[in-house]
Amino acid sequence: MTFITQKSDRNIIFIVGIGRSGTSLLQTILNRHSKIDSSQETAFVRDFILKNKKVSKKDLIYSKINRLNISDKNLNTPMSSIDFYNNYVNNTSSFFFLDKDPRLIESIQSLKKIFPYSKVICIYRNPLDVMHSKINAEWSQNNSIIKNILISTIQHKLFKKNRSFCLTLKYEDLINNPKIEIKKITKHLKINFEPDMLTPKHNDNKLVTNEEMQWKSNTLNPIDSTNIGKGTATFSNFQQSLVYELNKDIYQSFKYTKPLAKTGMFNLILIKLISFFINCLANIYDLFSYKKF
Repeated sequence: MTFITQKSDRNIIFIVGIGRSGTSLLQTILNRHSKIDSSQETAFVRDFILKNKKVSKKDLIYSKINRLNISDKNLNTPMSSIDFYNNYVNNTSSFFFLDKDPRLIESIQSLKKIFPYSKVICIYRNPLDVMHSKINAEWSQNNSIIKNILISTIQHKLFKKNRSFCLTLKYEDLINNPKIEIKKITKHLKINFEPDMLTPKHNDNKLVTNEEMQWKSNTLNPIDSTNIGKGTATFSNFQQSLVYELNKDIYQSFKYTKPLAKTGMFNLILIKLISFFINCLANIYDLFSYKKF
């Protein structure tokens, strides 16, 4: 696929991360800044711009773009996706437009090529807590733990190649020391820290659709430190050991405590085999399925 020649000169903040790592919470906090504006999650960049698709009037009804409540009266279709995006961003009054899509963690190089003035913030979370959150979220609770681990492994592999383009944040640090971590972000963005960013606002819910409320409602409440460490009590020793085996570098890079799960020799061999298989699938996706722009 040929890379999109059009580029955007807009000031965009992209929040990415492995799903259920705190991207929605971070979006809510940053959206409270006077110079930042955000919308509900639309996956527009991933579904349209990265696929070089044009936007038609029916897309305003049958895709997640309908969350933006854009009238089709002034829409000349089919319209370039990058033009559509720029027009929408231009209608916001803030200096930065914030776009939150965790899965864009797979496409950071593309983001930097299309949006050279963008800032990308990636948030990480203890892998066991990520898995715990996934089995409790409506959109992912029917996935097996193997599937969830595979998805996370793929996304982490793709991110590791592009981490130099990102400001990387640790979810636990955000929960325990929100003021310090948000100040790091505002410094990175070259804007002033605003204390009100840490206080829930009545309009925070504009970022959450009704169907998302089941798994995003916590973002509308004060920061809750009890969301840390739930994964250890949820999974078996075998599952904990498997998650650790596939996420060793995350545990080491972010200084997460290794699970104290006891595993027998047979299970250790089985974990190694499963890990090898999952890593092979992740490499195949990287080589053949993942579209590089």
